[in-house]
Amino acid sequence: MADSSSHLEISTEATWTIDRLIQRSARITGARLPASFARGDGGPSTLARLLRGGRGGAVRIKLYLSKVLLAGSMHNHPVHGRNTIFNVSGATWARALALPDPPKAGARRVADAQNQLASMGLIELQRQPSQPPITKLLHPTGSGAAWVEPGTPYIRIPLEVWSNRWIWHLSAKELAVYVAILDLCAGNGVDGTGGPQALSGTHLRRYGISEDTWRIASASLEMMSLIHTDIAVVGADLATSRRRKRYQLIPGALDSPAPIASTRV
Repeated sequence: MADSSSHLEISTEATWTIDRLIQRSARITGARLPASFARGDGGPSTLARLLRGGRGGAVRIKLYLSKVLLAGSMHNHPVHGRNTIFNVSGATWARALALPDPPKAGARRVADAQNQLASMGLIELQRQPSQPPITKLLHPTGSGAAWVEPGTPYIRIPLEVWSNRWIWHLSAKELAVYVAILDLCAGNGVDGTGGPQALSGTHLRRYGISEDTWRIASASLEMMSLIHTDIAVVGADLATSRRRKRYQLIPGALDSPAPIASTRV
């Protein structure tokens, strides 16, 4: 389910760069986003907008989540302030995402994605002569307001998405649906009754992800053994019962390295 036919450039430099970005983030458990990032409030969610926002969807969503990992925390830089990324060039981001030709074509794809994120109100770019732009994270709903540390409910994107290179392996659609399932399953794969979480039309409308995209991407996630699904009858009585597909996150699934030999973006 690739977003384009271009393959990733897996290299020693790519591995070194993504590891340094993880180290620089000082994160232990991963990136946190408010649940409103994935849930539309009467309109398309930011997650859906990242997926639908024209060409370059894979770079756009992977770059944004990686920026949140790096800067979406309480850490305060003495000069540039909180939630700010500085001294990270487009070529560096391209290597971190294992894009082909990082110094040229990869850096251009990153620049395009950064401009799109800025136009969506998710980041603010402060241009500098002969230097990479300083990036300021804004509120993840795209309101243009300042970033705030997510309270509850929030979505935690596990650090293993980066450390085990799933950020390289998953397509834009697979990554978006996985983030939505993290929210759907409250991060642990169970609902309030202790069973797998059933998906309804209300959920699909909330996330703004089309039924076809959800079906194909979730099937891919299940083939990768990241999630488990089954069919169950849900409802309080015969009049309201419905057949629903249920989703459950597989504990520890991200602990294994992604099969990057078949990676695409």
